[in-house]
Amino acid sequence: MAENTEPEVSTTPQKRNQREKLYFENKIYALNKETSTSKYYRCVRRECSGRCIEVDKKVTLTQQHSCLVASFECDIEKARNRVKQFSLENPFVAPSRVIAEVQQEFPVSILQALPKHTSMYRSIRKWRRPEGIKEPTQRLDIVFTDEQITTAIGTSSLFHDSKDERRILIFATEGCIQVCIK
Repeated sequence: MAENTEPEVSTTPQKRNQREKLYFENKIYALNKETSTSKYYRCVRRECSGRCIEVDKKVTLTQQHSCLVASFECDIEKARNRVKQFSLENPFVAPSRVIAEVQQEFPVSILQALPKHTSMYRSIRKWRRPEGIKEPTQRLDIVFTDEQITTAIGTSSLFHDSKDERRILIFATEGCIQVCIK
C-alpha cells in the first residue's frame, strides 16, 4: 500500500454532478463517500477498480488500478482545472488573459494537449455563467440589474432603452447628455 502525506485535492468549485477530485500518485480520483473521519475516493474512470482513502490528510491506496491512465493525462486535467479555478477567482479577467496566466504555470507539452483556445474561451464563459441561466437569444431577453445600470455615485447610466425587437440601448448620465447638448 502506498502512502502520501500531502495529496493534492482539487478545490475548484464543481457543478452538482461533479465531485471533489484528488490527485495522488499521478492518478485522478473522485470523491465517492465521506464520513466524519475519512474520505473515500475512486478512480475517475468508472471501469477501473482503483480506490484510496484519506484519513487526517494522509492518503492510502486501498485497491490497485486496472486502468492505464498516464501521468500526462493527470497533468492535463490539473491544467484544465487550474484554468477553471483562475477564471472563477478572477471573473473580470478576459479569457485570453486567464489562459496566458495559467500557461506560465505548466510546461509546453501539457499546454499543447489542452483544447484549442476558442474552445477554452467558451468553457470559461460557461463556467462563469450562474447555474440555470442561459445566454440570451434575443436582445429583449437581456435583463439588467440595478447594479449594472447604476454609476458609482448612484445615478442611472441607462439613458434610453427602446424595448422593441431591435432594442437600442444608450448608456450615458444626465451630465454627459448636458455636455453633448451644449
